[in-house]
Amino acid sequence: MIPPTRVRFDNELVSKKVHVRRRDLVLVKALVEAAEGLVFVTAARDGELTFSSPLDRRQELEEFLLDLQAFLASRQPADEDS
Repeated sequence: MIPPTRVRFDNELVSKKVHVRRRDLVLVKALVEAAEGLVFVTAARDGELTFSSPLDRRQELEEFLLDLQAFLASRQPADEDS
């Protein structure tokens, strides 16, 4: 996962765009669902996702994305599995 590139604020939401490897998209979707309302995700193309959260939960969104980045970085590429 590439670190968030753009942050957008409006009156009620904070949004961050990130790029996720195609092979991790289903896993990311499951982790977002497990976050139970913290964040919702929209997809553009080629793994570019926008994570959005209520403005008052910005810190939780930041922590979620940091944890997600660390988790995805720790996974071995599928072709290196033995």
